[in-house]
Amino acid sequence: MKKFDKNHFWVEVSGNTAKIGLTSFKLSDLGTLNFVNLPEVGTNITKGEAFGSYESSKTTGDFIAPFTAKVTKVNQTLLSDPSSFDMMSADEAILELDSVNETDLNDLMTQESYDTYLESL
Repeated sequence: MKKFDKNHFWVEVSGNTAKIGLTSFKLSDLGTLNFVNLPEVGTNITKGEAFGSYESSKTTGDFIAPFTAKVTKVNQTLLSDPSSFDMMSADEAILELDSVNETDLNDLMTQESYDTYLESL
């Protein structure tokens, strides 16, 4: 089951591992991606802190970690060709992680809660 955060990430957890991706809302909001910076494998990311950055045709910003974990895989296609972001599926992960802090996951939203959140924007 996917969970969501207010920075428009989806999270899919299996045991102590997780995949993280961008929701369709975030994908459409960014427009054409010109540059992306993601952490290297082995990097620890911390809930509430920036773990990467982006520059798009509409905006620039940071990716903020929805939980604390260790990066085990990075979407290399996105790094080598940021424009591929436009064709990225809302089900495609940008990172895979392990050593997920399970307590942090309690703060994530269900699909229903996320849909309600989107309506409030």
